[in-house]
Amino acid sequence: MEQITLFDEKPVPTVAKTSNLIAIPGKKETVVYLKPHTPVVAFKNDDILSKRMAAALLIQTKIGTVDEVAFLMGWAVSTVYTFIRDYREKGPFGLIKQKTGPSHLKVTPEIHTYIIETKGKTYNELVRSIQEIHGISLSMAMISYIKTGIAHKEQLNLFAYDPFVESLITEVESIDTKAFPVESKMELLESNELLMKGNVEIGVNQEQIPPSSVSIPNPISEVETVLDSRYAGGFLLLPFLQKIDPAGLFRKAQEVTNEDIESSKTHAYGMQHWMMTLVFLLWFRFSSIEQFKFVQPQEFGVLLGSGHRTPSVKTLRRYFKKCVDEQVTEDWMLQSFDSRKSVLFTNNFTCYPR
Repeated sequence: MEQITLFDEKPVPTVAKTSNLIAIPGKKETVVYLKPHTPVVAFKNDDILSKRMAAALLIQTKIGTVDEVAFLMGWAVSTVYTFIRDYREKGPFGLIKQKTGPSHLKVTPEIHTYIIETKGKTYNELVRSIQEIHGISLSMAMISYIKTGIAHKEQLNLFAYDPFVESLITEVESIDTKAFPVESKMELLESNELLMKGNVEIGVNQEQIPPSSVSIPNPISEVETVLDSRYAGGFLLLPFLQKIDPAGLFRKAQEVTNEDIESSKTHAYGMQHWMMTLVFLLWFRFSSIEQFKFVQPQEFGVLLGSGHRTPSVKTLRRYFKKCVDEQVTEDWMLQSFDSRKSVLFTNNFTCYPR
């Protein structure tokens, strides 16, 4: 990569000089800003899947190039190319780091629980017991590590509290969205409230940011969304998308408010939410609505104003069928969207982006 050297300064990669992206690390998460001070996306510091989703979002929305994102995340460019290619081919599954051979995770939640709860056995006895019961050979060093309570803590939390991850691992056919916990609301100061378009309200808390070597015109504070998601706080990006308004998608979705369908009923999404659902499917490159079952309700809920649920595939099919039965034209579906940039159409009640 080309280097720029100014006087006695150390060489700095060209991409670092030209990139408009800045990553501000916090205690638990890192927030990516578009210079000078527009928060774009956040990801969990200790979660590789969250970090990859944030990277995919930056690249898919063309906010950053592959080189810029690789430099920002501290990855090799080839690594980014690989998982972005997998993401475009397989959807969310492509972002999961594939493990094969001896490096495959051996300590399942059942083995972890067995090790923690078993008392009065030496490490040698535990090694033999696990081999006999579970058919897995663990070293005494691994068992000692697990006994400390540190090992696999995050993995167990994912299995126990996150149906989204469980669905990716077990490939379940459906997810009961009612099972998701309702996010508790935080008390917000009036000065720190951010009212977004489309009657979507998000509060942010301001915290002191650790000193950064990057010079920024305006002071930046770490942004924490009320609806905290383990998988890339993608909808920190929503105000930014509405600002740049690519192809007029978000503006049109916000304008369609005077034709609400049964908007007074709690189970109805209304025309505005319906349009936003289409935009969501289109923007994030869903190959079909079947993939929508893997969407994190806390993230999509920000878009619809509901923090703990997301439309089921059955609901989406019902809305598509309603459009077809009422013979809604393609002009209505696309409004004035630039067809050269993105086309949305239906085929057997399934939504595909081109």
